Amino acid sequence: MSLNVNLIGPSPWGFRISGGRDFKKPIAVSKVSAGSKAEVADLRPGDVILEINGQGTADMLNVEAQNKIKTSKAQLLLTVDRQVLFPLSHWSLSPCFQRVFQNSLLGCQ
Repeated sequence: MSLNVNLIGPSPWGFRISGGRDFKKPIAVSKVSAGSKAEVADLRPGDVILEINGQGTADMLNVEAQNKIKTSKAQLLLTVDRQVLFPLSHWSLSPCFQRVFQNSLLGCQ
């Protein structure tokens, strides 16, 4: 799911990134500091950063992304891709599958 995360400055923003063209991985949020502007804006570890202030990150080196983030003074707009995971309890499972699943969790045969 793609969404915009708007952080209101000034920096520091309170998050770290990993990845980049030089690492052959997408740029992603690796850490969000507690109480930071990033946490208040609901940026989460694991979010893949698709755009920084409207500029695509697909071909950015890690240091280029860091510099884009650091030079944003009053506002930082990130477009991120976030995986949405649903708890197993929200799924409708057949009683047979439920028993198999519960037995596997308990280590039963």
